[in-house]
Amino acid sequence: MAKSNALVGIIDRKLDLNRFREQHWEGSFWDYLDIVTENPTVARNAFQRVYDMILTYGSEPFTLFKQDYTALQLLCRPGGQRH
Repeated sequence: MAKSNALVGIIDRKLDLNRFREQHWEGSFWDYLDIVTENPTVARNAFQRVYDMILTYGSEPFTLFKQDYTALQLLCRPGGQRH
């Protein structure tokens, strides 16, 4: 029993209640729609957020066999060579 109390004490010290409340918002659907109206990026899904992160590295257009493409810098080798 003494070990479990020590473990609870460690968890208690690590728990930041204010940070938890910031990350776990509670409200009505209408409150959420108000937030989305103010900041539409909160409604993006995980795939869209990953795509945004990839685009932050940059991109550049290129043509291959008369077809236009976009090279994502994250996926290019150093020196600008594409995979």
